[in-house]
Amino acid sequence: MADDKNSDVPPDVTPPDLNQPWGLWGPSITGNPRGTNSDGNTTPVSQPPTHPAYVVSPGSIGYGATQILISTEQNIGVYNDLKSTVADTKAWIFWAPNSNPQRTGGTGSHAYGIKNTGPIPDPDPELTAQLSAIEDNLLLEIADAITLAGQFVDVLNNAAQFYTQADKSSVLPELSTSFVPQTPSALKMPNLPDAT
Repeated sequence: MADDKNSDVPPDVTPPDLNQPWGLWGPSITGNPRGTNSDGNTTPVSQPPTHPAYVVSPGSIGYGATQILISTEQNIGVYNDLKSTVADTKAWIFWAPNSNPQRTGGTGSHAYGIKNTGPIPDPDPELTAQLSAIEDNLLLEIADAITLAGQFVDVLNNAAQFYTQADKSSVLPELSTSFVPQTPSALKMPNLPDAT
């Protein structure tokens, strides 16, 4: 029976400390995505791409990332508080009153208080250790979820960097030499009747 009790208990882990390196605002969208050179040199485009037009707003992507960062910043604070509480209360924490009350002060016939005897020995140290392991694993899962949100923000930021880089690197097709813009004076106006 003891083996059945231990079969579902995960091994104990150490929950990580979390912080948010960007604070509430993600990095600036400069057009320098990770994984590319930052000098702006790109392979020249020989022909414009042919695809239907679409609109991407790196600013909107950045705004979405900021909203996630605000939420994760709040969740990191709650997580760190919960982690501290769990760490402070891992040991057997129960106390019991003394069965023989002693006078603790005061006046009158009802001036008796109850003194604590101190901690009661843990009746099941194995169960306490298992519960501690379960708490730590739950904290690790919370930390993993918050970390994934941060990684998603990083991917969003990199996407915005790529779109900004593409916008900076976009070129208009070369104008043919046979097309020469005309000045207004060179344009022939149709013969119109005189208004006078």
